[in-house]
Amino acid sequence: MNSLVCTFVPAHKVFYSRILTWVAVDTMLPVQRDYYDVTNQLWKTMTFDQVKKLDGVNPPLHIRMYDKQQNSTTDVTFSEVHYMVILPDTIFDPAHLRETIEVRWWRPADAAVTNSDKAAQPR
Repeated sequence: MNSLVCTFVPAHKVFYSRILTWVAVDTMLPVQRDYYDVTNQLWKTMTFDQVKKLDGVNPPLHIRMYDKQQNSTTDVTFSEVHYMVILPDTIFDPAHLRETIEVRWWRPADAAVTNSDKAAQPR
């Protein structure tokens, strides 16, 4: 694959001394990102795949972070992605935090809804 490499060097090297991102030339989407620790040793590698066009946006639906120093992997898979969704302003208001946590509107549409949850659904 033909790719470009972009380098980011943080002003304050608390966790990472530099971050290298490989970007696909044809799509300009990131395909891999390498994180280097403060001693400039490769610490983590993040890969992006399963890109799918959703609502005119091309997000990766699978992201893998490999921690070389700990020899561990974390996988994140997105199964329901929606863009241009109208969210109520109250979910960003600290005064309504308890209500926002209790509301289940963010649950996938095919999840079961109990009678106690029906009143909490957005209108």
